[in-house]
Amino acid sequence: MTELYLYRSTVFFLVILAQCYVPVFGAPEVEWVTGWGTEHEDHVFEGVHVQAGGFCVVGKCGEPDSSTANGFVMKVDANGEQEWLTVLGKQSFHDEARCVVEVHWLIQLAENETINPDQPLTAPAKKQLLKIIEAFSETDAMRVKAIESTTNHDVKAVEYFLQEKLKADQLDHLIPLVHFGCTSEDINNLAYALMFKTARHDVVLPDMQKIIDTLKDMAKTTADIPM
Repeated sequence: MTELYLYRSTVFFLVILAQCYVPVFGAPEVEWVTGWGTEHEDHVFEGVHVQAGGFCVVGKCGEPDSSTANGFVMKVDANGEQEWLTVLGKQSFHDEARCVVEVHWLIQLAENETINPDQPLTAPAKKQLLKIIEAFSETDAMRVKAIESTTNHDVKAVEYFLQEKLKADQLDHLIPLVHFGCTSEDINNLAYALMFKTARHDVVLPDMQKIIDTLKDMAKTTADIPM
């Protein structure tokens, strides 16, 4: 009787386990796969889910190691269909954003007397640091990519690029603080946020305002026309 009970219990357990196996341990079901095409191959770096549905993604069109490739921000619907695409311009826009994050983090560390007690950051030195990102050029972007060809690491290339700039500006004492306490993701996630912010401020909102202004004008000029 006990053996029969154990047998039935084992079979029952295996049946239940078999039913649960796929949803618990199986890979998630793919809902859709799509390809987005600009003129060249696209490389998506980050995506944000939009509350109304779909995703807003930021990436780069062209070879990922090319300093002259274009960045883009794109909205896709829940099925992966492209709704709109905005190309942001040339140069390594993501490397420039990384430099912005790295330099401002460096400034925060250098101004902290606990972390940097020996040589506090002077006003002229701070101005030099900010000039690195304010004057970031395509030549700078190409230099970052040249370094990356040897490091095989994008954020590390930015770090070495900034070290070169510090040496050239005679700010060698700040080199140990470059990227101090950071991971690559600490830099990247803020850089991507800056790119989204720039796209929103410089591209999306101005275009939306143009649409609003056009609708206002149409509403006034067609106010007397019956529907």
